[in-house]
Amino acid sequence: MEIIKAIDLIENVDKYDVILLGTNVYNTLGNGAQLAFRTKYPYIQDFNLKTQYGDVTKMGTILECYEENSPTIILLYITKGFNFQPHKEKDYLSYESLDKCLQLVNILYKGKKIASPFLGASKFDGNGDKDKIIDIMKRRLIDVDYTLYDYYQYSRQELNDMARHAFVALPTEERHKISRAHKKESRKKPNKYFNGKTKITEHVK
Repeated sequence: MEIIKAIDLIENVDKYDVILLGTNVYNTLGNGAQLAFRTKYPYIQDFNLKTQYGDVTKMGTILECYEENSPTIILLYITKGFNFQPHKEKDYLSYESLDKCLQLVNILYKGKKIASPFLGASKFDGNGDKDKIIDIMKRRLIDVDYTLYDYYQYSRQELNDMARHAFVALPTEERHKISRAHKKESRKKPNKYFNGKTKITEHVK
């Protein structure tokens, strides 16, 4: 097991056969590494949305997501949902579910070169104890070539704030040029969530 610090895994995806991502049972990939991978590889969420929304029986199971000429990405269902009361329960990772998921990975992808962000350790997928997580990884991922990437994962809000600050820092004419191009592009695209009469959400079956 190798640990790489301060490098975003998404920059090195092509080096591995399989990528692992921790997630919850509510089909959301909205922050951190989850959001980064969902944005770059949208098929992950397509597969995720085919599973039952909020189904706690998904805990401890994995979902293989793939597309031709794209990386194989495995979702690990290791939390029941986002922690909305961190002052009461900081650690909301299911260590039992993580253990079960990694056992499955070790069996199904034996001999493969695998990497992941710090599963279950970010505030978006468990906020778990890193030492406990590494112990599980070392015990379970014994038949794969595994690399752990330990880096800061940004929330959607942080990314939006950084983008806004970068935009404001541009020269006035450049900002106007980008705004005009964005408005022109927006007119071409139909609204994914509104068909003129009815609002449509991702979870409508």
